[in-house]
Amino acid sequence: MPKELFVSQVVDETLSRCQLFAQVHPSRRKGLAQYSLVREFEKGQLIFRQGDPCPGVYMVHSGMV
Repeated sequence: MPKELFVSQVVDETLSRCQLFAQVHPSRRKGLAQYSLVREFEKGQLIFRQGDPCPGVYMVHSGMV
């Protein structure tokens, strides 16, 4: 499976599980996926600090923050 397709599926799945985006039509969610980045973090790795400028929205596909 091409990486782009996998990323798109992961983003769509993550958005569909979020109450904010669950009711958004699947074609619109796929559009949002085009503007998304998938990042992986190690356990204990710093993601951001309170007061940092907000570069966007973080959504957790699996794991905890």
